[in-house]
Amino acid sequence: MMQITKRISILFLILMVAGLLFGCMQPLSQSAGKGDVEVLILDGARTIQPSDVEIKIVSYVLSGTGPNGATLANKTFTASPYTESKLAEGAWTFTVNGLNAAGSIVASGSNTATIIANSTVSVSVVLTPVKDGSGTGTFSLSGTIPSAVTLSSFTGVIAPSTGGANTTFAVTVSGTNFSYSNSTLPVGSYILTLVASQAAGAWRGVYALRIYQGKTSTLSLNLTADDFAGATINGVAKYYDKAANQYSGISVTITSTTSTDFAPASVTTGNAGSFNFTGLDAGTYIIEAKDPNAVYQPTSITITIGSNETVTTPDLVLTKAGNHVVIFRDSNTEWELAGVPATVMGDLIETEIGLTEGTGANQYEYKTSSDMAAYTPSLGDVVIIGGDQSQAFYDAYTTNKSKFDTFVNNGGTMYWIACDNGWAEGDFTSSLPGGVTWRDSYEYYIDIVYFQHPITKNFPTQLYGYYASHGGFDNLDVANITGLMVYVKEDAGALPTYIEYRYGLGKVLATTTPLEYYVTNGSTDMPTGFNTTYKDLFKLMLVRSIKYIMGKTVSDTIPASDAGAIPKALTPIRMSH
Repeated sequence: MMQITKRISILFLILMVAGLLFGCMQPLSQSAGKGDVEVLILDGARTIQPSDVEIKIVSYVLSGTGPNGATLANKTFTASPYTESKLAEGAWTFTVNGLNAAGSIVASGSNTATIIANSTVSVSVVLTPVKDGSGTGTFSLSGTIPSAVTLSSFTGVIAPSTGGANTTFAVTVSGTNFSYSNSTLPVGSYILTLVASQAAGAWRGVYALRIYQGKTSTLSLNLTADDFAGATINGVAKYYDKAANQYSGISVTITSTTSTDFAPASVTTGNAGSFNFTGLDAGTYIIEAKDPNAVYQPTSITITIGSNETVTTPDLVLTKAGNHVVIFRDSNTEWELAGVPATVMGDLIETEIGLTEGTGANQYEYKTSSDMAAYTPSLGDVVIIGGDQSQAFYDAYTTNKSKFDTFVNNGGTMYWIACDNGWAEGDFTSSLPGGVTWRDSYEYYIDIVYFQHPITKNFPTQLYGYYASHGGFDNLDVANITGLMVYVKEDAGALPTYIEYRYGLGKVLATTTPLEYYVTNGSTDMPTGFNTTYKDLFKLMLVRSIKYIMGKTVSDTIPASDAGAIPKALTPIRMSH
């Protein structure tokens, strides 16, 4: 992991004040550092569009505008990702045009990223077709179904990607053939959803659709009986400390992340702990196992399944819910230098959960890095590693890493605020339990990608903050973990910033977002359609996280911000370092 050097220059007092007011990272001086950008083109493979040669993209042109008048001239490339080096550090806007063989622009997209000296920042650019005035084009659907399949309905929805009125339609079915055509669709990008239902099950297809002026985008399908059979997800839920055939009473619930009309379903296990969900559409599902008595922590897993496929999940193992919280932090950390109270985590645990400070059950306590060597965690502990720690703290954790790894592997629970390179200047270069690592990168926007989890339920699609994430988890595909769930990702870099996973029998919750910082700092703007500030949404995420990791009930309500508490203007403050 790269060490990021942070310096304060008295000559740039204005920059210091801005950083104190809005930044979760120590203010940077205006250096002439250079960094790299890696551009990833996102252009869906399942896109329905005309087959004309003039629409096919054969090359890309990258341009950009940066800080202090810096520009990036047109750079042509043919393969994604593409890396451009030695860009001035600071905020950039990048634009990519997709060209056809004749050199004409047929699609375009842009995105923003903050270049950091001596590092590579990833930015994803989604290309959409260039709109040609107010013209229209045609979408044509045709195909066949087996003679043994009798459809009760075949419907579709064409939804504009940028919002607006949907087009709902019925597909015409005649014998084994079906068809639909619409020649009045405005030029643009759409999401097409098709659902063909029969008594035994339903087939569902979701596609990207592009409409070009005066052209026809065609989709041909030949559905089989297997497409309607329905998929199956089965498995076993069990308690980590009970013998086989003692797993009765566990509630197992299935919810869909890809279908808005799927009704969650639940079953209760018998002694064997087995569960079985049948007749499912192809898609992605969350399977959650929960102890109704809350003696054990719930566990969940994400499963993606194809049409008529049967998937057996890894065992869903419920471990004991923690009743004692141990918060590891050193002095002048967790953004204490930015005005965050040293007791920020304990204060929330007291007010939101009702625990008191102490060493017993239903209590919380603070420990420092100097306590790690003598600390012996028990399975009743919930261990929290505070964010923005010093280098000495991270070094001490690395020295005692095997102790924490063993704790989780045996069924323990950890909550890692994996947010380094902040005001305390610590750089964590080791790994979380299971070998999980992250790469350093600062982003202002993070995207919620799973809205059914208790931590993110009813949240807006995107959160904003000054350095809303300090990096992205970069080795989840090779780490020694199971049951991975991703809640939040970087907007530009697209790496996960909030994850939950299993290592052995235990659970780890980890985020690269500086959640403690936003308890007292952050933007008082509000997302469109919400009456809660970004600052308060981040704080709510922290509160929900603590409740969730302790197995407590998490409300899905988003409280409104107190209008009287939102300052009309921020007063500059001065702090020493």
